[in-house]
Amino acid sequence: MSGSIRILPYSSSQQAAIDRMMAEIQEEFSEVFTSPGAKSIRELSRSPREIFWTAIAGEELAGTVGLVLLENNHAALKRMFVAKKFRGKEHRTAELLLQAAMQCVHAHGIRTLYLGTMQQFAAAQKFYLKHGFRAISRGELPPDFLPNPVDVVFYALDCRR
Repeated sequence: MSGSIRILPYSSSQQAAIDRMMAEIQEEFSEVFTSPGAKSIRELSRSPREIFWTAIAGEELAGTVGLVLLENNHAALKRMFVAKKFRGKEHRTAELLLQAAMQCVHAHGIRTLYLGTMQQFAAAQKFYLKHGFRAISRGELPPDFLPNPVDVVFYALDCRR
């Protein structure tokens, strides 16, 4: 089934579908996971230091992921979301999105990849641990990492291996 999922560079024409997916994901959780005034991927993608991809299944948006290139050969994994119907081993959407981000990480010579997430995203936390990330404290984040104010769990991945 994963062969039907394509990972493509973000296009502003996908923003409405991303907004719908994010609203559907928000309905799964009682706690709000976006910050008031948070920028859309359309706005963020205008920076050359922010790179985003989408997972597309047929004509449907299946997920998103982004990288923010930080100083000192660090990067931040951002906006990794998968639509409910495209989660799990059958689709491998999260894995395919992470692979796309990792190709970019290696191409840019990134040493460490960081991310922040919410406590309620337990499945995502298991996914990150399974893929080699280790839990870190907020104090271990690089100074130019800007966490979402609702993030309380942080991870790092040594990309030099």
